[in-house]
Amino acid sequence: MFCPNCGAQNDDNAEFCVKCELNLKTPSQLIDKNESVNLSSVVPIGRTGLSIVSGYLGLCALVPPLAPIALVVSIIAWVQFQKNPGKLGKGRIIFGLIAGSIGTAALVYLLLVKGRIMY
Repeated sequence: MFCPNCGAQNDDNAEFCVKCELNLKTPSQLIDKNESVNLSSVVPIGRTGLSIVSGYLGLCALVPPLAPIALVVSIIAWVQFQKNPGKLGKGRIIFGLIAGSIGTAALVYLLLVKGRIMY
């Protein structure tokens, strides 16, 4: 294998370049890591089903009658997430919790203060 920095020939299993001491393992590891990070930000890889549902229900919480459902599902998703620390989807769950809480507060306001739900 040739060093990408100085062009020196190295053993195929070498960790560092014999001439410039560049870490020869890092570039391929970084590329693989970046590819998986980019892919997991687009495709819900490693996320629990409830975390995905929680995120989408968080969007639906803009309609006040759906907000309590988003809040309840997000709480259940958070409990499940805490039991499975290797899974991803924390951001979606937090979004569902926040949007569900705000939407539920708006629903309570509309019901108690205004006495009606506006569509």
